[in-house]
Amino acid sequence: MKENRVKDKIVEEKKREYEERQMLRFGNLVDLDSLEVSGPSQVVLDLMRRFSKTEQLSVRAIEDENSKLQATQRHLTSCIQQNTNLLDMIRKMAEAQQEKNKQLDNTNKAIFVDEDNEEKRKMQALKLKFKAKLEEQARKIENIKMEINLYKRKGGHIYTKVTTNRRVNQQGDQ
Repeated sequence: MKENRVKDKIVEEKKREYEERQMLRFGNLVDLDSLEVSGPSQVVLDLMRRFSKTEQLSVRAIEDENSKLQATQRHLTSCIQQNTNLLDMIRKMAEAQQEKNKQLDNTNKAIFVDEDNEEKRKMQALKLKFKAKLEEQARKIENIKMEINLYKRKGGHIYTKVTTNRRVNQQGDQ
């Protein structure tokens, strides 16, 4: 019996502490049974499920758009690389043309110095061959220049490798 009274006192003390906490938190006593009943309603649960589904769809859409962005960036990088290769090819062709011009000038000088008719004919044929090649290269260079100007008029940009790397890094940081 004494044990029961001690236990009752402990229970009474714990109950009093519990009620004080409720008063401090809520300003009045709250019935635990009514709290269980006042949980989220079916409408709230449905809205929470809809929100969760919408959130998942949004996350998927963001991932899809990010993958499209990355593909576009890779395509842009490859186009810039291709343009760079074309510009390198133009430079190499111009150097080759200058070398051919020098050879042609040297050949012309040799023709006038040499009095042998057979060698003159061979040199003349070589000269014509070089001249034809040079004209063909000049046409190719003009065509490539026209393409570059067309890109400029259309608002396209021809980037150097350094500028491209900066742009790709900046877009990657964003």
